[in-house]
Amino acid sequence: MEKTIELFLILSSVILTCLAKDPVWINPINPKDPSRLPDGMEKKVLVIGGGLAGLSAALELADRGYSVYIKEKYSHIGGKLFCKPVDILNQTFWIEHGFHAWFHNYYQFQDIRKRLNIDNNFKTWDVVNYVFRNYKPEAIYSEGPYPFNLLGIIQRSPNLKLTDAILSTLSLPDMIFYDFDTMNQKYDNISFLEWATQKKVAQDFYDIILKPALSVTLNEQKTFSAAEMLAFLQIYFLTNSKSDRREVANVNYYEAVLKPWTDYLIKHNVKIQLDTEVLRLKVDEKTASIIGSVDSNG
Repeated sequence: MEKTIELFLILSSVILTCLAKDPVWINPINPKDPSRLPDGMEKKVLVIGGGLAGLSAALELADRGYSVYIKEKYSHIGGKLFCKPVDILNQTFWIEHGFHAWFHNYYQFQDIRKRLNIDNNFKTWDVVNYVFRNYKPEAIYSEGPYPFNLLGIIQRSPNLKLTDAILSTLSLPDMIFYDFDTMNQKYDNISFLEWATQKKVAQDFYDIILKPALSVTLNEQKTFSAAEMLAFLQIYFLTNSKSDRREVANVNYYEAVLKPWTDYLIKHNVKIQLDTEVLRLKVDEKTASIIGSVDSNG
């Protein structure tokens, strides 16, 4: 029986291997257009907010020759990557907002890291340690080629059995043959827990593998859409052969990311104004184009 189960899982893994899709380069629709503004041309851009999205927009625009101005509501930039300086014993310590891991599928951030020349500020995060109330502790890590690395997680687990994967096979088609529109239509009106119940996912498999993945999305677990969570699983674990790889910073995120990012922007003449909330935009009624903004400083 055990050999039959293992053979089934190996066959499932082979199917996953065949269906795994590595990234595809999509060419721009205007490949002959210049990548920067022509010399002598000036265009000004206001970026509202200095979180990761705002900083990314500012980086892209500055590299393309635009004059960029960032207005940030708070006294710091970085959004959820913000680090608070605390002075203790004549030293400054940067206290992070929370834990952050960077998955292989964060392609945009990989590009940003190369532009900022900060790849050396990151290291591989090999093992994820979980402590449970009702299960033995788990040290989950990836070893071997995809998707046998996923099978290995079940085999090494002190809690899970190969039969857990068999009992959860009804959920496999939604993951293996994932289609965004189909999943949204079918599952956006039910929670991920309701989806797992419908698919008869084994309780320990849900508790040890799926529920922790759900918790790190920082969404309300009881109501988070099954369609959204299935999309998360694709992005972080199932999209291609390197999806489960992740990294963490080897120093605090102020020194690893935010300071070199800010320094780069300032070097490229980006102006950053803190403690300035944009209240509304000024719009030319005739052309419907934005001509300015009104912020909390008037």
